[in-house]
Amino acid sequence: MTKDELGKKKVFASEVRKLRVRKTYRPQHQIIKEILQLAESGQAKTYISMRAGLAEHQKEIYFPELLKMGLLEEVNGRYVTTSKGRDAIEKISKADNMIPKIGE
Repeated sequence: MTKDELGKKKVFASEVRKLRVRKTYRPQHQIIKEILQLAESGQAKTYISMRAGLAEHQKEIYFPELLKMGLLEEVNGRYVTTSKGRDAIEKISKADNMIPKIGE
């Protein structure tokens, strides 16, 4: 069922949840990269975690660790990527480009 079909008829909440849940495994470095990219412009924790597709328990693990590592900082209730975090994005991107994609 597509999102357009959802707008045209009533559906169960479980059907809506299926569209939002990511079923593929993402390595930790990709999750970190995505969080840091979303926080570059300064965003709320809820916005970042929803856009990155994080479960509640993941949010409670990643944000404190990234703050402790100095990759993120909290400014006025918003999370912002630090210069160290931007360097991490660049390094993760380079590493991703060096490793061939398996199965493609």
